[in-house]
This record gives sequence, C-alpha cells and structure tokens, in this order.
Amino acid sequence: MQALLVVPLAAVALGWPLGFAYGYLIKWIPFVYLNLLITAGYAIGLGLAVGFLLKKCRVRNLVVAAGLSVVTGLLANYFQWNGHVHALFEEAPLLCGPRGLESAMQFLYEHGSWSIGRHSTSNVTGLFLAGVWGVEALAILALVVVFGTDPVRNLPYCEKSGSWLDEETKYDTLAAFTDAQQLAALRRGDIAPVIEAGPREDGSTTFARLTLKHSPKCEEFFTLKVSNVTLTTDKKGNVEEKEKTLTADLVLPREMRELVERFAEVQPAPGVAQPSAAEPPVSLA
Repeated sequence: MQALLVVPLAAVALGWPLGFAYGYLIKWIPFVYLNLLITAGYAIGLGLAVGFLLKKCRVRNLVVAAGLSVVTGLLANYFQWNGHVHALFEEAPLLCGPRGLESAMQFLYEHGSWSIGRHSTSNVTGLFLAGVWGVEALAILALVVVFGTDPVRNLPYCEKSGSWLDEETKYDTLAAFTDAQQLAALRRGDIAPVIEAGPREDGSTTFARLTLKHSPKCEEFFTLKVSNVTLTTDKKGNVEEKEKTLTADLVLPREMRELVERFAEVQPAPGVAQPSAAEPPVSLA
C-alpha cells in the first residue's frame, strides 16, 4: 500500500525540521501557556499532514490509518527531543541517535533545564520532570492520532467513483426533534421524522440541523446526519453553538438528494408574539 511508505517518509521529512523549531521555541519562550500552544500546534500540524496524505492515498481502513498515525506520533516525539537536545546542548549533532537522546535525558533528569517561578533558584528534576515529559509525549501522540485519522473516521468514500464525499451542506430550517418516538426512530436510522418535521420557529435558538456529505464525482449515494442545535450567548455577547448528534452519517441513494434539498426552501414559522413593556397583556379577570 502506497501510504505505508509515503506517510513515514513524510513524517521524517516534516518532523525533523519542525522538531528543531519546536525545541528552540520552547527554549526561547518561557511561558507555560504559550508552550502549551506550541506543543499543540506542532502535533496538530503533523496530524493534519498525516490526514491529508491518508486521504490522498485513499486509505479507508481505520486500523491502518491509526497505525500510521501512531508511527508518526512516535516519530514526532523523537524529533521534538532531537530539537530539544540541539537547543540545550552545544555541538549536538543534527540528528541524535537513541543513545545520545538517552544520555541527554538522563542528564536533564538529574540537573533539569527550567524552573518554576521567577525567583526559583533550582531547576525541576526527577520524577516530576519525567511526569511532565510523559504528559507532553502522550499529548503529542494523541493529537497526531486524532487529527491524522479524522478523514477516515468522518468522511464517507465512494468506491465506484474513487472519491471522498468531502463537500458538506447544512440546512438549519427545521424545528428541533424533542419527541421520544422521533428520537428513537432517528437513532435507528429511520429518516421518517425528518420528512414529517415542522419548520424552525422564526428567531428560535433551538433547531434541527441536516448535514449532507457529497461529492460531484459520486453518483451512487450521499450521507445525511441529523442533529439538534442550541444557540447560547455568553456575557460578552458571543454566540456559542452546542450541537447534539442524533444519527450517524446515514447512507442514502442519490435519488433522495432532491427530496432532502427541499428543506433548504422551508420558510420559518412565525414566532410567538411577546407583549411589549409599553403594552402589558390584557387581564381577563
């Protein structure tokens, strides 16, 4: 399989120079929060690269995708240590061997290279330092795997046309699904509640969302995912969206595409009129 060769080679080609950048940035920027962002950026960047290559190589097997992502994550940790050693030790080679990294780690374990607090006179060493290294390594590995396998986990693939269904269309025109029988039917993969659904109330902050995944090259099928969405506003006035998925990506024949797309034309139902402050509701008492 092409990906078995391409992905590890790309991990080396990208991880080696990025590891140097990572090591020097961590050394030059002694701020914990920025260090966390640097770590996340390093891992996510490599994970996205793996996902892109797996998609290009048309890898559909999740086990293969996860295995290659794990290999990349392990190489990412190796190269971040290679860059770290080069940033801390003079005359360190461009590529440290396993024994060289082990010696450097043993030295840092005993003597440390950073401290906590501006006025601290001693570096962090020993088990606490090893724990930090362990968390960092696991975070890098996990982020690479999550982002690397994302296309395989979330994008349907059409075998006949050899294309990923990576185009997405969303419709937010229907009322939220709250009836227990409807929810149970959706969990079974029955789209009857969607066909029977009413329009979203005008101005409503809760509604149903239909997500279509499709490709112009695939004439066989598309997928439909149904979810409930709730909009909330925080203290700063920013609108936050919470989406609760009700179905998986349901595979539907191409012939049903026109039926589902009609929901884009559904007009919102009039909202319930609210009494104004100047005109209080009339009492019938």
